[in-house]
Amino acid sequence: MKAIADWLRRHLHEPLAVQAKAIGDRLRGFDGYYGITGNYRALARLRRAIEWIWWRRLCRRSQMGYIRWEYFYRVILARFPMPRPRVVHSAYRSAKL
Repeated sequence: MKAIADWLRRHLHEPLAVQAKAIGDRLRGFDGYYGITGNYRALARLRRAIEWIWWRRLCRRSQMGYIRWEYFYRVILARFPMPRPRVVHSAYRSAKL
């Protein structure tokens, strides 16, 4: 999470599409490494935390004040959705008979 927050801080004024793609790429990488059976809820919590961090960073870009969470959630995340958590590794191996 800290690495994504730092990246968002350094690329604060990049277009939303660029930020969303970078966040999505990183989240898919997390899924590839941590996506094992039984870890789905932790991956979902990570996405919620990243959404919150992205919202806070976007609030800092505006001279008019902050972006309301409802607007961020309904408009920005609807246009640039985060990839859903995915379990890519099974913790259970099938036994050969």
